[in-house]
Amino acid sequence: MPVPPSDPSLPGESTSPASAWPAPIDLRRVEPARNCFRFYRLVVQQDLFGSPSLLREWGRIGQSGRTLEQPCPSLQDALAARCDLLDRKRRRGYRVA
Repeated sequence: MPVPPSDPSLPGESTSPASAWPAPIDLRRVEPARNCFRFYRLVVQQDLFGSPSLLREWGRIGQSGRTLEQPCPSLQDALAARCDLLDRKRRRGYRVA
């Protein structure tokens, strides 16, 4: 799949292919009374073969955590999966950091 084009006429935009991918979303859930200090990160990126994938990282703040890469057939599918996970995590108490 080709890399989505970026518009170089916008200020601050570069023509590099990496800038066309959406920025990562960092989430935090902090509940000191329950000793709950969690992070969750959602990244839409290009895999080694040029296909879009959704990278999910989660764990306890200050620890290395776990990582899962979910291949997606298209960029739109990766973005839809990211939105679904974002909604699910917000319902569980995570907030954008």
